[in-house]
Amino acid sequence: MKKMKRLVAILLASVLALAMLTACGEEAPQSLGQRAEKVLMDSLNKAYNTSYENDADLKNKVTAVLNKIDENGEIAATDIPLAYLEGSYNFPGYLEEKDNTYIATYLMVASASGSGKKLKALEVTEESLKNATSGPSTSSGKKPDAIGVASIEKNGKTYIGVALKMVINK
Repeated sequence: MKKMKRLVAILLASVLALAMLTACGEEAPQSLGQRAEKVLMDSLNKAYNTSYENDADLKNKVTAVLNKIDENGEIAATDIPLAYLEGSYNFPGYLEEKDNTYIATYLMVASASGSGKKLKALEVTEESLKNATSGPSTSSGKKPDAIGVASIEKNGKTYIGVALKMVINK
């Protein structure tokens, strides 16, 4: 009888241990933001015929701006950095000069619609993700040197942004 109890206890412990491990190895379902980041990275890589990974530095820059989205899903125009490329135009992003080149980081976090002082952040929904098709137009022919995509969730909505880094000769 004692041996039978021990055997049952060992079997029961084994079954419990096995049950605990059954979920191991499976990935948790991805959030809407994570799926949107992947879709955007994939479409940009396809459009530019590249195989970039999501650049951590650029992703952090995008996240910093996305964190300034207000409760209405808008970003103050002054919260989006603005750079000026000499002899060219202003663009949302950052500009560094290095070794006879410009390193331009273009930020896309909001649409042009808004009240002027505030811009509508780029919101992602299940519907818009489902209908996502091809990547952006690459009419300039210039490929970015790095891509960073980030998303955040605020007030139950998901917002996304992208940064493209390009090295431009002076």
